[in-house]
Amino acid sequence: GVAVDATGVYTIGWEGADFRSPVGLVRKQDARGNELWSRRFENNPISDVAVDAAGGVYVVGTGPTPTGERDIFVSKLSSQGNPLWTRQAGLGLGSGGKVVADNSAIYVAGTTAEGGSQHVFVRKYTAEGDVLWTARPVFAPSSFEHAFGLAANATGVYLASSGAVEQRFAVFLRRFTTGGQELWTRRLVDRNPSRLAADASGVYALDPSGFLRKYTLGGDEIWTR
Repeated sequence: GVAVDATGVYTIGWEGADFRSPVGLVRKQDARGNELWSRRFENNPISDVAVDAAGGVYVVGTGPTPTGERDIFVSKLSSQGNPLWTRQAGLGLGSGGKVVADNSAIYVAGTTAEGGSQHVFVRKYTAEGDVLWTARPVFAPSSFEHAFGLAANATGVYLASSGAVEQRFAVFLRRFTTGGQELWTRRLVDRNPSRLAADASGVYALDPSGFLRKYTLGGDEIWTR
């Protein structure tokens, strides 16, 4: 993950020889590539980073809970790298995680495991870490979904996920309102978006193969490049 604002570039990574207890890293560099600061998250692999207009830095990852399980968390740092707050999802065994910052709100998406199934969720936080809502897809034909793309702006919140339907690989694109209501779900055929972005005219999805596709705000594909 990478995020940029007027003061620098924020990237994530990890270090440590033991993959069972990786150390998550968040690093800030200036426009010339000089490191300004770095922060370590012991035993907490980091999966994404975002920055808001006020300079708040948000990282999402997975970390241990008091019961020994692993849960998705989101942490906020200042522009200088000082820890401000951390929130755990508390939705069961969690993995992965995406985060985007839009105006004064923060959106986190991830995957939770419960009862032998994996389900995706989207949660909205204030910049102070208060939960505003949590949404799970209404239409969820797969019992083993994984969230891997998230975008948000004034038009809504967009989630890309993959799963298995009738033992076949399936990809879904969903739109929620900024209030957490699911508007639609599209099953994408021969599509596998790994990154999402959105503007007032539509949603953009980038495949690992390098294909960029644009969808309308109603979920219809417009073009592929």
